[in-house]
Amino acid sequence: MRNLESDRLILRNWRISDLENYHKIASNKKVSDLTGFRLKTNKVESLNTLEKFIAVSDDSKWEMKLKELNQLVFGLLN
Repeated sequence: MRNLESDRLILRNWRISDLENYHKIASNKKVSDLTGFRLKTNKVESLNTLEKFIAVSDDSKWEMKLKELNQLVFGLLN
């Protein structure tokens, strides 16, 4: 998949380098409660999930970054 960009956002496939940002969101109880996704309690759990996203990566598994902060803001999962 090629990257899609707007003035403020970048949409692209997941990468291992997204682990820190992904774990920050995936280990947040408020995010877990709102999304219904299981709370990640450690980086190993987050890494395992991220590796699955990458392994089955296709045009429905996108990571969205806010350019201004170069930080994950949302993951689009189909």
